[in-house]
Amino acid sequence: DIPANMLPIQEEIKQATPPPKSKESEAKVFQDANLPEEHEAFVMERDEQTGLFVPEWWSPPDDNISKFPTQTVEGEPTIFLMIASYRDFQCRDSLNSALRRAKYAARLVIGVVQQNIKEEDESCIDPIESCETNREQLLCKHKSQIKLYEMDAREASGPVYARHVGYRMYRGEAFVMQIDAHVVFVNDWDELILNQWRTTHNEMAVLSTYLSDVKDSVDANGNSKRRTRPIMCNSDFEGAKPARYLRHASQPEAPPAIADQPMLQPFWAAGFSFA
Repeated sequence: DIPANMLPIQEEIKQATPPPKSKESEAKVFQDANLPEEHEAFVMERDEQTGLFVPEWWSPPDDNISKFPTQTVEGEPTIFLMIASYRDFQCRDSLNSALRRAKYAARLVIGVVQQNIKEEDESCIDPIESCETNREQLLCKHKSQIKLYEMDAREASGPVYARHVGYRMYRGEAFVMQIDAHVVFVNDWDELILNQWRTTHNEMAVLSTYLSDVKDSVDANGNSKRRTRPIMCNSDFEGAKPARYLRHASQPEAPPAIADQPMLQPFWAAGFSFA
């Protein structure tokens, strides 16, 4: 059973009074829990391009980000982890991996855009057992930190739009991380990536790359076995017009030539991005 505060957005909207055809904000859906005390409820608006109801964009108080304090939980900066999933059977495993292996799991806010066929696909947020039976499961213990936007896969219009909807669930967290729905995390990944970001000495830095193949990358205890670095290169467009898309090639992985800090590159990958 899905707790009331985690009802999929589209299902919640169906229960609300049909809204007028306008750009005005719609019914409140569910509230952020755990972060911060003055959390605000999601307010929905109709997307002009698709007609779907999506969360309104968040803005800091008075639209002044400089006056907005850095969000923290238990003294640690928060991380908004955004996942767009298209019928991905590994989505639930990715959430469990992120929560289990984070050093400070309480600082995570996870936004999932789930594009499934309900009759055929498992939900990203449903634990193996019901929470009433086993409340110690990670998806039960951290359910207040998970936000779900549900979309019928037959109405999906690609990963770009799904990620757009995902970012509409951002509510001022200190950092943002975008990943695919099939990612395995290593122990203390949240502290490791924050430390890598800090070594850039650039508050505008964005960490991004094509992630390594999970094979021979992580041991059974969650420790990284890699001492190499994936590097993107040789970008080109693939696919047939008009739906061509940009893809980067990758060099064979090797130990980094530049030590103790990320390497500057002109490329960005949608499957992993942190800032």
